[in-house]
Amino acid sequence: MVVAISLIWFQEDFPPRTTLIRGNWVPQFATTATGVLRIGILLLSGICTAIIASLALRDRHDGVPLEAAAGFSLLRFSRSDPIFLVSEFISAMKYTKPALRRRFVGYFLLTLILFITTILFQFSGTLLLIDMQPRYVIDTATLVRIPMRPQNLNDQASDAANVWSTRPLSIMPFAQYKPNTASNMQDGWDTGKTMRGFLPFDSVIAGNSIKNLQGPIPVLDAQYACFRPTSFSSFLSRGTNGDHTPFYLTGSTVADTAQGGSVPQSWDSRLETTFNCTLPTRGTGNDVKLEDNPIGLCEADLKPRMSSNDPSTAYLVLKVDGTLPEWETYYRSISNSNEAAGVDLRMLPKTGWMELSNFEGGNVRLSATICYTKHALQLLPHSTITRETPADSQPEPQILWDNARSRYNTANIRGFFTSDPPSHTLSLSSSAPATALDNFDRLTKSISLKGKGSAIFCIACDYSPDQAIKVDNLKSTLVQDTLQVTGNPALTLQTLFTILFQESYSQSTPMYDSLEELLVTRFVLRQAPEGCTGYMIVVGILIFYAILVGGLMLAFLFG
Repeated sequence: MVVAISLIWFQEDFPPRTTLIRGNWVPQFATTATGVLRIGILLLSGICTAIIASLALRDRHDGVPLEAAAGFSLLRFSRSDPIFLVSEFISAMKYTKPALRRRFVGYFLLTLILFITTILFQFSGTLLLIDMQPRYVIDTATLVRIPMRPQNLNDQASDAANVWSTRPLSIMPFAQYKPNTASNMQDGWDTGKTMRGFLPFDSVIAGNSIKNLQGPIPVLDAQYACFRPTSFSSFLSRGTNGDHTPFYLTGSTVADTAQGGSVPQSWDSRLETTFNCTLPTRGTGNDVKLEDNPIGLCEADLKPRMSSNDPSTAYLVLKVDGTLPEWETYYRSISNSNEAAGVDLRMLPKTGWMELSNFEGGNVRLSATICYTKHALQLLPHSTITRETPADSQPEPQILWDNARSRYNTANIRGFFTSDPPSHTLSLSSSAPATALDNFDRLTKSISLKGKGSAIFCIACDYSPDQAIKVDNLKSTLVQDTLQVTGNPALTLQTLFTILFQESYSQSTPMYDSLEELLVTRFVLRQAPEGCTGYMIVVGILIFYAILVGGLMLAFLFG
């Protein structure tokens, strides 16, 4: 039994140990094993009690006095617990002569030690539980059926909530497949080939417990690239719908996508777009924070127009500074009428940004770049999501509010989406074609900015709600911080659209009725032996007890 306890405590590759821990049965095993040992100890204690009584009776000169001999003699056959022998020794003390009491006391102390050792071992089960600690282990794989897509296309599938203007309730984990395709683009930014798989659970807790997930997985093609345009023409115009009507930046651009990086061959080599973007301008008043850096995002029209099934999308990213009155001053300096005035943007060296060049003074600033993607959500069969460590060792980020800055603290969220590798890894089957692309098409369209105007990432800006989407404060802060810290608009768009696609997919799951089979392996929290303090105490008592019993046996046989 001691060997079995030792194997369960220390032998990591012992199959019964794995079974006991996975079933959370180690505490029951420790209690049962020590129970068996306690029964054996009690039986041996009875035998040892009879041996000590016999040894004391056999010692005619220094042993039991004649007046107590009857009681000691009975203990050799009945009531053979050490406590009864201790009681007999105490009662017989008054009959012993002082000169002979020393040896008699020796037998008494031997009995007392036997009694104490026997009592201590009754707590062996509790002592072993000292070593029990909660620990994540890998559970057995189970086959589950999860609704992952709509079987029948209907209008409900496109009624996703406005994920642009609503704050996410939590930051959901994702898995990533990213081959070693480092970007060498000198005049722009490229995230490289990136596939991000979504865990098909609407609960973050359920997703965090996943160790391995095999089957069809919703996967987002999350490669984004921003290029230096070969030509760029833009005009600044002003609406006429009220005092807070914003300015608009309209124009066209041409970019060569073959500028290096890891742009796939399936992308068009020539990117020609037209755009009409709302210009975000700072608000005025005491509530405006200097670290609120307005960013505008609009979806450009590709030329020639792509087919309805082509996910190719171009975005114009704007970094803007200046209040509405300051932009009015600038507008009057370049135009004497209400017509659109040309805006001269110069190319910055070794980057994809273009900056305003024909105005000096004031706080008016404008930087722009054109970005391209073929992001689309697909259901990829024979995919695998794996997490090497439990959620506690690499937890998902929390949504935090910074009271001192009066804005969200997005550092942990930004690190979660831009770190490489993330907590989960994604493996894809190269031979398995994607399925159910059409079923996710309406979800992709719900995220599109077509017909919705520009997205404004600004906490306090002047804008027209009819022509722009006011993005919620958390996403606005995250986009501003990511672009400011990384200086990479492609990585910023990747972070933003990963969150948007995750939210839209998660909110659409109640409408999904097509079940898919997935083989799920989870991390489960179980009690397992993590220390050896209790084990060493129990084994120490056993060794001492074995020496005591062995000595008594030898004394009885050969004394």
